[in-house]
Amino acid sequence: MGTSQRSRSVGRRTVLKGSATIAAVQLETSPPEFALQPGTPEFRSGDRELMSTVFVGEAHSPRGDPDNMFTVRNPVPAEKAAGPAADTGCKLHWPA
Repeated sequence: MGTSQRSRSVGRRTVLKGSATIAAVQLETSPPEFALQPGTPEFRSGDRELMSTVFVGEAHSPRGDPDNMFTVRNPVPAEKAAGPAADTGCKLHWPA
């Protein structure tokens, strides 16, 4: 769903309930200008977990900018950090 489609949906105040809400969220991805990270954060369909990049690095005292207190050494893609959805033990059973 693009940003303009999302805006139109919000303007119409579309309401989804139950499994329709879950199905809609599973397909939702954040556009790059909102994601603020490498890769595309999205909800994984197997267990509805938000999959986003994991930032591995070093915390330290501020360096120059008072907000500069972390140095990223290795961004790890969510799929690699989390492992497969089948191994989480989370199962969703859709109503009949």
